[in-house]
Amino acid sequence: MKNYSDILALIVDDSPVILSSIRRMLISLGLNDKNIYHAKDPKAAIWHCKKMSFDLIICDYNFYTRLNGKQVFEELQHYSLIKPKSSFIVITGESLSKIVRSIIELSPDEYILKPFNSVYFTNKIKRSLARKSALYKLYQAKNQKNYTIGLSLCDELEFKYPQYHFLIQKFRGEFYALLNMFNEAKELYDSIIVEKDVEWANAGLADSLIELGEFARAQSIVEKMLAKVPNSTQAMTLNAKYDIYNGDIPKAIKQFSIISELTPGNPERELVIANLCVSQGDYRNAAARFMMYYELNIDTYRDSLESRYNYIRCILFIYDSIEKNSLVINEGQIEEDPKKLKIEALNEFRQISLIKDKNNNRTDEQHDYQPSYDVDQELIMCHLSILEGKLSEAITILKHIYSNDLVLGFYNKYHFNYLLCLLSFNKEFGECIRSIKVLLDESDSSPMLLKSQVELLKSLTQQHRNQTDAVNKNMDKVAHLIQSKELVAALDCLIDVRSKNTYIREINLQIIECLTQAWPSNYRAREVKTLLKSCFKVCRELYNEKELETLNVLRNFELAESRVAKHVLD
Repeated sequence: MKNYSDILALIVDDSPVILSSIRRMLISLGLNDKNIYHAKDPKAAIWHCKKMSFDLIICDYNFYTRLNGKQVFEELQHYSLIKPKSSFIVITGESLSKIVRSIIELSPDEYILKPFNSVYFTNKIKRSLARKSALYKLYQAKNQKNYTIGLSLCDELEFKYPQYHFLIQKFRGEFYALLNMFNEAKELYDSIIVEKDVEWANAGLADSLIELGEFARAQSIVEKMLAKVPNSTQAMTLNAKYDIYNGDIPKAIKQFSIISELTPGNPERELVIANLCVSQGDYRNAAARFMMYYELNIDTYRDSLESRYNYIRCILFIYDSIEKNSLVINEGQIEEDPKKLKIEALNEFRQISLIKDKNNNRTDEQHDYQPSYDVDQELIMCHLSILEGKLSEAITILKHIYSNDLVLGFYNKYHFNYLLCLLSFNKEFGECIRSIKVLLDESDSSPMLLKSQVELLKSLTQQHRNQTDAVNKNMDKVAHLIQSKELVAALDCLIDVRSKNTYIREINLQIIECLTQAWPSNYRAREVKTLLKSCFKVCRELYNEKELETLNVLRNFELAESRVAKHVLD
């Protein structure tokens, strides 16, 4: 460990009184005054850390800015601006349980509640610096994702530093879990609990048991943790994970939502909730969570427009659900108006364009110039074209994206596949689903975020399978009914299939053909007229001129239109 006189320290606080007090305490500890730097706000702190490598960073939690101490820590971690030997200490005058839980969840090297005296403060600093100096190789291995090396280091360091026995064991358990060695993790945590019944060991054991499918014992441990600490976010998160593995996604969403109320400000958790809501078709709540994720990440390394695009996607998904007559209105839920939904999506789309223009005119380092081609923007435009019945235009966009392999991220790949499903491009859907699975296999996202994305993909795949199976089954039935000359029943079946997917061209074609000879059950003349026009419009969009002629689409439409006109007059 460095001599205290050689330690470079940064104090991040906007209070001159606190700054002066901490500076005096650090000098009393042995730090050199010229080696103590000060930043009055989060952005200045990040700037300092880009210029110098500090051994000690003491950061306040609250500032009168958008960013807080938690986000400073996350930024410095993301950009690798905290050395493995460096200590990051959070100080706060907030004693609210929400704030304290948020800080604990952040896992800084230490956190100190104001007011504090010199002895307490300097003891915390000394312990933190000594611990990081002794175990820095473990922190380094974890940061660099060298988990196998990390396990070897645990063996090496547990004899050298017996005073850090439990912390080294905690690292060992984390490395086992990150390497999917859950049996080894389970045995380790069982042995730790015999020595010392600590929450982190119980949490690690329960997590390993869930991964191994030993749900009953895992639940028993979680219940014991909650009995000790009713608002334990670790235990509640494990409950939510159990619910996901057990297939009870609505219950998992409820658990995560409660955790977010108890411990607000965790962007990743909001993203997990948003993903799970989309997987359950709860698009309005998903939209709200995506927007919350966006707002939490403004001016951070996660700051991007992706979540705002996801917000628009959710609005368009609601529109599609209404069109399919499959949107379930729960008690207390407001029924959505399709026209207002389209306006909402377009307004948000315009807002994104304004933000992009504003960002492109900026010259600071944090906002690079956005390329002129934006695949998320193209996908939204494609979706809007489908809603407006401009199917050929939408297909042109999809073909361009598909042929040039332009979808690269998880959410634009998901949206692209959603549109393929909507338009029944089954072959392409299967190919692109496989590409998303490859993306998830190679992802370095956290296990819970990855699991929520898997659930999102699973729900879309199931939706496509149900749609395809229903179409194939009903088309076989239609063929049999037509062969049996039961044209009314065939027409009723075709209309039912179309109500679930408007854009299958063969179904629209057959409805027009059947309407030349039959009349659907329980349909008034004006309703049939609207149906006929809609089917013809789809055919005009999805068949080329030669196909329209070969398939007699125009001739059959005129015949059917003539029959409908007679019924209207009658």
